[in-house]
Formats: sequence, structure tokens, C-alpha cells
Amino acid sequence: MEKRFSRLMTFLASFALAVACSNAPTDRGSGLSTGGTGPIGCPTGQTQCGSECIDLTSSSAHCGQCGYACPGGSACHAGACDCSTGLTSCAGVCTDTTTSAQNCGACGSACPALQNCVNSSCGCPTGALACGGNCVDSFTDSANCGACGHACQPGQLCQSGSCQCLTGLADCSGNCVDTQSDGNNCGQCGTSCNGQVCSLGVCKATCDASLTLCGTSCVNLQTDGSNCGACGTICPSGQACSAGSCGCTSGQMLCNNTCVNTQVSLANCGTCGHACATG
Repeated sequence: MEKRFSRLMTFLASFALAVACSNAPTDRGSGLSTGGTGPIGCPTGQTQCGSECIDLTSSSAHCGQCGYACPGGSACHAGACDCSTGLTSCAGVCTDTTTSAQNCGACGSACPALQNCVNSSCGCPTGALACGGNCVDSFTDSANCGACGHACQPGQLCQSGSCQCLTGLADCSGNCVDTQSDGNNCGQCGTSCNGQVCSLGVCKATCDASLTLCGTSCVNLQTDGSNCGACGTICPSGQACSAGSCGCTSGQMLCNNTCVNTQVSLANCGTCGHACATG
């Protein structure tokens, strides 16, 4: 009797173990597990990436395969990375070619220095003009004052887009003259000395002391822009004579033989040659 009871208990234990094993969850090789911490039974259409179930057809972090992230703002569509509407892939980066200065209108089409890309075309920023392929500040550039190629005359300075006479000079019929020494405009525009010399704004027979006679004018070679340091030495446009040498007026700097205001110049911002970045 004891042997028959022992065999019955052994049979029942084996039967219970078989039932338990048949009811345990199994992974039947769906191919969804790709290196995770263990099978998690992802839904149809998803793949296990790490400890997550991922749709490889639309995930920008796992596009087409686990761990492959779409670069530069591109999106994942049908398991492949592509740029969203309005963007173009340039060297793997999704780019707006209507505004990109390095890819203006097309990949690799870079705008010249200082120019912006607007509506797929290169152009200078607001307040600047494109002159000879360069952006210039027509409000202060003596070589392009108010318009490309409009150069100020000697003794003139470009201010607010128009050529104006330097301090101490008067505009007489479009010419900047020193009424203190000009024999044709002595003291004021239109006053001629008629053979005499103009000395300190007065017609006289000879020049006052410390002045030098240059033609019919009594000039101070230390400050006269038309006779700077010596008779006939004319200072270039935008420059003034100081201590017998031509140079830029206060607040300006000489850059490539042109006086510029480095406080506002796009090509010489703060100092000569320091061009502002695009835009």
C-alpha cells in the first residue's frame, strides 16, 4: 500500500510540473529583440531597442534600425531619414536654402562676406550697399557716399550719406574752401582779393607772420588741407591736415587709404579689417 501511495504522489508531482511549464510565457523568435535586457514582447510593427519598444519606420532616434539617429533636424519616414518640407540636405544637415548664407539658393552656394541670404539671393544687410561685390556703409564711406562710386572731393567728409565740408571749411559753389586763405573767397564766399593775398580772412598786400604764401593764398602749412606741410600737398578725400600731415578726423580711422568710422563700419568694426559676420 505504501509503495502504491508513493508512486501516486510521484505521478501527481510530475503532472503538476508539466502543467506549470506548459503555461509559462515564451518568446517564439519574433525578431523584435535587438540587444535589450530581455524579451518584453513588443506589439506587432515595433522592435525592442534596449528596454523600449520602437517603431523603426518613424523614430528619429532609431530610424530603420536601433541606435541610428537622423542627423541635423531630419525626420524619419518609412525607415529612412529625410528633411522636412522646405529644407534641403546639405552635407547631411537639413538646411533652409532661402536664408542660409553658406547655402543660398543651393547647397554650397555661399554669399560674399557681409552679405545675407534673403529669398535664396545674396544681398547686403539693411543700411549697406553692394558696391563692387562688397557691402559698404554709404552713410560714412567717402568713396561711396550715398551711392556706389560717389566719391567725396578733397576737403569733404561723408556724413549721413552726403559729402560735407570738413570743419573750418566753407561750401562755396560746391567746393570746400578755407575762407581764411582763399584769394577768391576771402572772409566769405565770392569775395576776391583782386591781386592781393588773403591772410586770416582779410585781403592784404602780404601774409601775416606764421603764414606761408602759396599762390595767392596765405596758408598755415600745419592745418591747410590743400597745402599740408608744403604748398600744393592736398590731403585725400575724407582726410584733414593736422601738424602738417594728412590724417583722419576725430572719431575715424584710416583703413586702406580711406577714413572710416569704425563705430558703424560693417567691414571695419572697431578696427580696420574686422568685418562683421554675415547678418
